[in-house]
Amino acid sequence: RFVGRVAKVQAIGNRLLKNQMSSTYITGQKRIGKTSLAQAVLRYVIAHAPAPITFETFYLEWGAYCAADAAGTVKALGEELHAFLRPHLPKGVELPAPVFDGSLAPLNTIARLLETSRPDKRFVIVLDEFDEIHPEMYRHGPLAEAFFANLRTLGARKNLAFILVGGEKMPFIIGAQGDQLNKFGREPLDYFSRSDEWTDYVELITGPVKDGLNWEE
Repeated sequence: RFVGRVAKVQAIGNRLLKNQMSSTYITGQKRIGKTSLAQAVLRYVIAHAPAPITFETFYLEWGAYCAADAAGTVKALGEELHAFLRPHLPKGVELPAPVFDGSLAPLNTIARLLETSRPDKRFVIVLDEFDEIHPEMYRHGPLAEAFFANLRTLGARKNLAFILVGGEKMPFIIGAQGDQLNKFGREPLDYFSRSDEWTDYVELITGPVKDGLNWEE
């Protein structure tokens, strides 16, 4: 179960519930609850989607698309995302098989078609352990520039958004490619704050045993 972090969930979730969705990256130490926060956001937007909008969500760990080299990783990621988006196109729509040769650009075509043919659908993609990507994918170079330009373009679409989740290495990625992610909202995650999240902390401790123990402040 996920307890607390109400303000964080709402802050990220409300960015996705807007008519023009906006992407986010979550950063913080290991074992602080970043993945749980991202998954709670997915549940939040599904539960609060205004009719007739429905949300389709996709969660990917690093191990689901990592490859021995950076180009292979981009290719695997592109194929995973295409497999997620393609079934939502109306029947009868035919597209040539995409080729992800060091770029996610072919996904723009399917995202654009979905925007016009399925205006009732919103797509949210979580890329967990994002700071584990190969250095060649974010350090300055042709592949890194193409990859982050692709993320920026896709994340700027009305019907598609990303939640990037990363730990201690995330500042290096932001340092190298921050200009491309300047439209992504930043959501740092830390330990519970006594001043701002005391109620959430109390619920975390007392909630699971509220029927068995009595508590005093």
